[in-house]
Amino acid sequence: MAITLDGTTGITTPGVVNTAAETIATTLAVTGAVTLSSTLKTATTIGVGAATPSASGAGITFPASQSASTDAQTLDDYEEGVWTPSLGGNTTYNFRFGKYTKVGRNVTIEFGFQVNTLGTGSATEISGLPFSAFTTDGSEIYGFTVAYLVNSATNVTSATGYNGGGTTIIFSTTASAVSSFSVNTIVFQANARVHMSGTYFTTT
Repeated sequence: MAITLDGTTGITTPGVVNTAAETIATTLAVTGAVTLSSTLKTATTIGVGAATPSASGAGITFPASQSASTDAQTLDDYEEGVWTPSLGGNTTYNFRFGKYTKVGRNVTIEFGFQVNTLGTGSATEISGLPFSAFTTDGSEIYGFTVAYLVNSATNVTSATGYNGGGTTIIFSTTASAVSSFSVNTIVFQANARVHMSGTYFTTT
């Protein structure tokens, strides 16, 4: 039996005329699609994808594991989390941190670290991005801003990072007024410190 939620009289069932608003005191379980002809208002949170709604605040709760939609117009994921930037090998660090926010396919990251000893780690690349960057034929290149860089192994006038797919950021720098950046510049050594941020698209 269909039930119509009427903004004037409350709950209206077929063939029954309600003279006063009715209140549902318990959980309303609905099987099948629900179509609203007007706006939807909730005082707290909504859970989608069978996610348990948050018990505090107001907003939309997504499942812990993304249930990706094939529709490009559907927002199917929101996450906030941490990740660990790495130079690989046996590099040790004085400190390091990484944070991310993912909205659909759009990932925004912030991270920083200071090398203690480089050891067998990379002097040119940072790995460990929380999601693999999307690319079709290598033509997509995502840029990452260097907000702070000290004790670089190479003297530079500017530095940036880029990703053309995968989970690695490659450094590119300039040492003077030139027509192009130098890729894979040796940057990291003992006491080198960097802070970076940027946004990229992931596959889902």
